[in-house]
Amino acid sequence: MRPLALLALLGLLALAQGLTFPKSTLYVEQKGKRYPLKVEVADTPERQAQGLMFRQSLGEDEGMVFLFPAPTAGGFWMKNTLIPLSIAFFNREGVVLRILDMAPCKADPCPVYYPGVVYQGALEVNQGWFRRRGLGEAPGRRGGPEALAQIVERNPLFPLAAFLLLILLSVFSLLGYLLAFRKPPPAPPTALIRVETREGTKILEGRLARTPEAWARGLGLRQESLEALLYLFPEATDAPFNTQGYRFGVVVAFLDGEGRVLQVAHLRPGETYAPGTAYRGALEVREGLLSLRAGDRVALNGPAFPGRGP
Repeated sequence: MRPLALLALLGLLALAQGLTFPKSTLYVEQKGKRYPLKVEVADTPERQAQGLMFRQSLGEDEGMVFLFPAPTAGGFWMKNTLIPLSIAFFNREGVVLRILDMAPCKADPCPVYYPGVVYQGALEVNQGWFRRRGLGEAPGRRGGPEALAQIVERNPLFPLAAFLLLILLSVFSLLGYLLAFRKPPPAPPTALIRVETREGTKILEGRLARTPEAWARGLGLRQESLEALLYLFPEATDAPFNTQGYRFGVVVAFLDGEGRVLQVAHLRPGETYAPGTAYRGALEVREGLLSLRAGDRVALNGPAFPGRGP
């Protein structure tokens, strides 16, 4: 499951917590000319999940910049976003790789906008902002970095001294770790997942995904050989499930709070599926491993489902 599948849940949690965004000034530069923007910074999963949802308006020279800790190719969607937007995807050097227009979407199914490039940041502004300033993709160019070499230059959110201090603290932390002869933490143990179907009971060896970091690493993205991945969510969600970047097809069973299968989806790599109903967990298995139907039951071979155990 990619981060997209978490947006609805994390977004609602962020709104409930009254999430705030750091503010900064950002410049889009082309051929020596600079265009300033006042931006809010979405630099955590919670802020990125909320984004510009439910905003009634956005100033002409205002926007939101999304900063990711590592390169990604994930898509954006516009559920509960009321403002038409343009989005520019850029790499770690600030070079704009792709610009897309996105339309508001108030109800499922909402389209997912994939840039088709690997990027490390994204800038959302009012739709047409780039076009009105003559900024756009190079004519006739598709599928790669654009010849315009547009540079997104962000005013430092932190002074250089703070950045250097952060590096020094990281070095000292690493030295302390080595001097203490600490061993790296072991990989989380595998879980035995019991699946009760009409054909009988089957025990699968897999892992549990209880955190946003684990939810983002779907079965088809993991290098280890697992039969299944069981996603457990703290609250019910209706977020779509997508297999962007997967190496093989999967079967996804959406579960209620008691582990009963509500519906089943067969997904090939790169597909997105919106279940259209709230679910509390999901079981992801390799295509062809077993036959799942609505009404089947899923449980841990130990603690009760979902998440009532340790």
